[in-house]
Amino acid sequence: MFLLLVPTLMFPFRIVSTSRMDIIYQDGLERQAFELMKNGENIMKRVEGLLGIKLKDRLKVYIVRNGDIANAYADPLDNVIVIYPNDLQP
Repeated sequence: MFLLLVPTLMFPFRIVSTSRMDIIYQDGLERQAFELMKNGENIMKRVEGLLGIKLKDRLKVYIVRNGDIANAYADPLDNVIVIYPNDLQP
């Protein structure tokens, strides 16, 4: 597993990477980013098995604040997933 923290000047985002995905997250969402980093590879393998495909491109996952309601969407053309987590602790 590879860890790279890159704060940007204009937006308070950081990046962590695994062998198959980049997780770009806002400051304060470290717990969600590292949870995805821990489980993301297994989730990708399960999805590949269910669909009978092999994902070739590197996946970019954005974790950003959007309020109290959790939501997400995927853009398969650009190989991007955007996740809006809520702030509830598990």
